[in-house]
Amino acid sequence: MTQARFQESHGGHLYCCVASLSLMKRLDALPDRQRTLKWALFRQGGGYHGRTNKVPDVCYSFWIGAAVEILGGHDLVDTGAVAYFIRQCEADIGGLAKWPGYRPDPLHASLGLVGYSFCCPEKFPRMSPELLLPESVLEAHRARQTQ
Repeated sequence: MTQARFQESHGGHLYCCVASLSLMKRLDALPDRQRTLKWALFRQGGGYHGRTNKVPDVCYSFWIGAAVEILGGHDLVDTGAVAYFIRQCEADIGGLAKWPGYRPDPLHASLGLVGYSFCCPEKFPRMSPELLLPESVLEAHRARQTQ
């Protein structure tokens, strides 16, 4: 997915497109779902990277990881490797950094935690890939809507 024709594909754009289609219940409008999933899965190299020939970055554990979850590719991910990469980005002072050994920041910490939830649901509450909210919060909201 790109911003315009003939530009480089990017994991953030992929997520925005796939999540939007999912929220609209229109994943069937994706021209080639398997090819899209394959592109996303090829972004894994330990952690995920957002563009071809780039190094892994903890935020893509969300951007790419969420797209893979939405597209139904969870079983094709080496979740242990992704979780290991995320843990390597944990800073001594707390939080998650973009890369191992760098200073943490709120963006990478929050997106990294959501990505971690896809890899380790037994250790961390499962998050919604479309909305970045705990599944339990969404379930409670849905229950209130039906009352």
